[in-house]
Amino acid sequence: MVPSLQGTWKDIPFFKLYPLIELKDIKIIPSLFDLGIEWVQIREKEENFDNYLNEMMKFVELANKINKKIIINDNVEVAKKIKAQGIHLGQEDMPPEKARGILGKNVIIGLSCYKLDEIEEGLKNPFVDYIAIGPLFKTPLKDKKPVGVDILKNFIGKGKIIVAIGGINGENILDVLSTGVDKVAFIRFLKDILKR
Repeated sequence: MVPSLQGTWKDIPFFKLYPLIELKDIKIIPSLFDLGIEWVQIREKEENFDNYLNEMMKFVELANKINKKIIINDNVEVAKKIKAQGIHLGQEDMPPEKARGILGKNVIIGLSCYKLDEIEEGLKNPFVDYIAIGPLFKTPLKDKKPVGVDILKNFIGKGKIIVAIGGINGENILDVLSTGVDKVAFIRFLKDILKR
């Protein structure tokens, strides 16, 4: 369990939280679901997904039973193998239309957008379900210029799910949520909580 998460963010609507976790942390997925979190993204840059396929498939099956989503970052092949509920793509990854052709119509497809033209193109793309806009704040994980919180307000209610990402923590999350954003993605803050 991760009880400190509930204590730290007791006033936060958990269904809006979108934690991005590494393969080594996937055993916490049921606990995150228990807290009311609906989406969990699995990120891995070391290309060792094969060692975790069976375990990930169990979590995907669990997610199906309780109407939650396991979303795989970048790796369309792995998403197909484990029948994940979603895939998250970067601007340099496989095009969303190709991913849709491989994964089918029921898989949620997300796209990272860092600039205004990328956001506008993503909103028009019929193969994309959600747009991740960021980084909102300065973060060591991205060398992109922060776009700020106010940009979110321009794209909420435009037909796509809007996800905020980048440098979000316990000090600024309420400001982010006040924009009406659909989901708030975070990486480092979850790691800080797990260390406690």
